[in-house]
Amino acid sequence: ELKRDLSVGNAKIGNALSDQQNWPAALSAYREALSQASALAAGDPSNTDWQRDLSVCLEKVAGVLAIQGDHKGALKAYLDSYAIAQRLAKLDPANSDWQRDLSITLSEVATLRLRQRDIRGARQALQDSLTIREKLARSDPDNATWQRDLVVAYIDYAQVAKDPKAVLSKALDMTLELDRTGRLAPRYKFMVKFLRERLARIEAKRR
Repeated sequence: ELKRDLSVGNAKIGNALSDQQNWPAALSAYREALSQASALAAGDPSNTDWQRDLSVCLEKVAGVLAIQGDHKGALKAYLDSYAIAQRLAKLDPANSDWQRDLSITLSEVATLRLRQRDIRGARQALQDSLTIREKLARSDPDNATWQRDLVVAYIDYAQVAKDPKAVLSKALDMTLELDRTGRLAPRYKFMVKFLRERLARIEAKRR
């Protein structure tokens, strides 16, 4: 537990440094946390908490590497995180937290695939992420967070969809319904205007 406390502590230091946009120092702290999390996970592969800690640390490292422009290194870290998240999700398909973790990692992988102009790889990752979020949203229609996650997944997938208008229309319909039922938090109200503008641009290009 002491080693885990050290890993968590270093991750928190990395978070604080990231808030200050001190990326080199943040990366150093995250890598220290990753080293400690790796040792714990290797020592007991059956401990799902430690495996998830390792996956999170890999994502933290990947995020900073991406900001620094090391897209190759970031993608490798995200894929390593994805492999762990996928194993956890398969262990317990009913664990919604693990399913959501997997969808988030897939979205990050897709972002880097797009930066590398790997459209096919990005489309697959976004489709997989969308599938997970659709299942979560269907499983609990009253969960506003999962409904919003699905809206975001539609927006992301529209970047590579063959019919982006249809995908964004779904996102807008969902957002309007969340707003109508009072489940769209004020900080997300902008999404209605954002989606309408995106759809208007698509329509304008078709004329």
